[in-house]
Amino acid sequence: MKFVDLITYNDDILAPHSVPDWMIGQFNRRSISFSNGKTDTSTVVIWMQCRNFSIDLRLPISSEMPVSKRLEEYTELELQQIADYEGWFAHSIWADQQLRWEDAVSLQLHERWPEPALLKRVGNCMIEFAPSGAYVEEWRFRNRSPGPLVGLSLHQEKNLNTGEIVHRGGGLIVCGDFAGLVLGRVNKPGISNKNSSLKDLLDSVSKDKNLVRSLLGFECSVARKNPEGNFTIFASTVRQREGEDLFCKGSFEFIDKQMIRHTFYTGQDIHERIFTIDSIEKNYQFSYRTSTNTEVSDWFEREKKTLSRYCMYLD
Repeated sequence: MKFVDLITYNDDILAPHSVPDWMIGQFNRRSISFSNGKTDTSTVVIWMQCRNFSIDLRLPISSEMPVSKRLEEYTELELQQIADYEGWFAHSIWADQQLRWEDAVSLQLHERWPEPALLKRVGNCMIEFAPSGAYVEEWRFRNRSPGPLVGLSLHQEKNLNTGEIVHRGGGLIVCGDFAGLVLGRVNKPGISNKNSSLKDLLDSVSKDKNLVRSLLGFECSVARKNPEGNFTIFASTVRQREGEDLFCKGSFEFIDKQMIRHTFYTGQDIHERIFTIDSIEKNYQFSYRTSTNTEVSDWFEREKKTLSRYCMYLD
């Protein structure tokens, strides 16, 4: 069955626990301001949140990314540019009014963002503070209508023709009209040193195309639903994937109540991805609004002539 049929086939599968509902959906970052007074409004940053997982993608502006080509065709300078991309999938833990992440599957080999998040959302704006005061980020909520909410963690992707494990770890999140997919690299000799940065390792092995391929055997892609109902990738750590179908056109099936199999072709080879289900909800009620009390509602109504003078929905 197609992915859309997978969502509607059975009753909802609900996660036993969850982050707060106001945190669930897709967010675009509008800015990050640092304690040194500098602010970045240009880096492309997308955050997807389902019940218990996060996907995070951070890229330079398109004009500063190497063009799409085969991996072996990238120069050493271009590989160093790619090594500064960020993408990851992680389990989200909400406790003591803080969000922290565990068991991350990441393109980077070292921890670039070690702090938990202090979060507060008002309307479609969510503010994230680093507890240390190192930075504050402003996020904007993107989901404007109800839709599916799906969280799946990836066990592995296997080439059934050769028996090779292609990816291990990562997962899939669908938030209404948006979806994100992370495919983790397979642990191989030469890339197990977590104290080394991706840039340093790529620099040291740039002549060894097999090790380069191992280091960059990772994907974080985000997609938007098109008029035909498919999800088309609009941003990715793998430039070649932009414009392609997120799901590689294949069939999905339930193995049991906890597992899903996705089978698809890559060239002449058949690939199989096995996912564990966190939740599948057919029609989650995303909302631009956040709850407040009647005093606030009355105040806005009373003063709306000036408060609403230039109001609009901002992404």
